[in-house]
Amino acid sequence: MFDGIGDIAIMNFDGGGIVNLTNDPVYDREPTWAPDGTKIAYASEQNNNFDIRVMNPDGTEKVTLTTSPGNDYDPDWQPIVQAR
Repeated sequence: MFDGIGDIAIMNFDGGGIVNLTNDPVYDREPTWAPDGTKIAYASEQNNNFDIRVMNPDGTEKVTLTTSPGNDYDPDWQPIVQAR
């Protein structure tokens, strides 16, 4: 059940239309939109520590990006720098 604690949701600017994107039994936090709006990265408590995951804006296609034994927090999108 969505209780708003440890879940990630989106909503309209007026505060209505709340849609829960993560309804896991784990704690999810720190969502950040990709610059082009196609993905959301977030920290998720997986396997007793936090890893960085990414999902589509509708909550589908969740993929774990990190699996280090330590906690991974604060995902941040960075531009791709082309080598010269």
